[in-house]
Amino acid sequence: MIQNAPEPSRSPAGAAQAALDAAGSGTRFPFDHAVINVRDALDDGLRTFSRLGFLVTPRGFHTLGSINHLMIFGTTYLELIGFPAGNPSVRAELRAASPGLNGLVFRSRNAQASGEEARARGAPVGDAQQFSRPVDLRVDAAQALASSAPVDVASWPDAVFRTARAEPGFGPGGRLYFCEHLTPELVWRDEWRAHPNAAIELSRVTVESNDLQKTATQFEQLLGADAIHRSASLVTVTADPVVIEIRQGPQAFMRALRIKVSSLVRTRQCLARLGVPFLETAATAQDAARISVAAVDAGAVEFEFSES
Repeated sequence: MIQNAPEPSRSPAGAAQAALDAAGSGTRFPFDHAVINVRDALDDGLRTFSRLGFLVTPRGFHTLGSINHLMIFGTTYLELIGFPAGNPSVRAELRAASPGLNGLVFRSRNAQASGEEARARGAPVGDAQQFSRPVDLRVDAAQALASSAPVDVASWPDAVFRTARAEPGFGPGGRLYFCEHLTPELVWRDEWRAHPNAAIELSRVTVESNDLQKTATQFEQLLGADAIHRSASLVTVTADPVVIEIRQGPQAFMRALRIKVSSLVRTRQCLARLGVPFLETAATAQDAARISVAAVDAGAVEFEFSES
């Protein structure tokens, strides 16, 4: 009897990339992550998002000079990004921006090529830039901070990225760019997906624009027309697993994030236990039941938690 040959084993990097590719196969540029600017207050950001019930990764130190924490979901993540206090030469674009939701990032297998394609469509995207950060593989930020053991940063593996960024001012109230992960296995780790608030994925981003049709054209230039749906009052951008909803408003403003959770009951219990004020909204024919947290309690970003 002839037996099928065993499938070749995948490296951790290959397995992680295959999972991302499969999850994002419905759109050309899947949603990668949303960036929340905390400027020189990363410690405050860590406390705020831990209080919201997220498991926050240990601090990262980019070769670009910025510092960050992540909250990892199924195929997306949230990034808290800031800069060291007292260093005016680091990340001027973060210093110039207000705190809050500041970046929408789309995953690419080749950031340079994606940027070139976007430029050909009229988007002012620069050449790809490669950078890295050592990865602390302790489970979360609280554990890392509490540990008194000596830390050998030189032994940590490097997470490596290439990004191609649109020029400042292109897009609605924040930064837009492509990100290519050269080491996805150092970002999407199962131990970092275990959020006490039951979060499992980013599902929606809400944006306001003071020129809705101009914003729609900008996203078409960046991602291609197939990802964009226009109407007189609403523009939607599909970037699996996230839908970006853009509505007319008095100013360009990245307003809100919706997080898909495995159980709203667990979310409610977690927020109540941690003392976070929230509002519950029952399901309607138009939308699912959800729990909302005001921007004042969530790093200048409105948050919704929903099972869909």
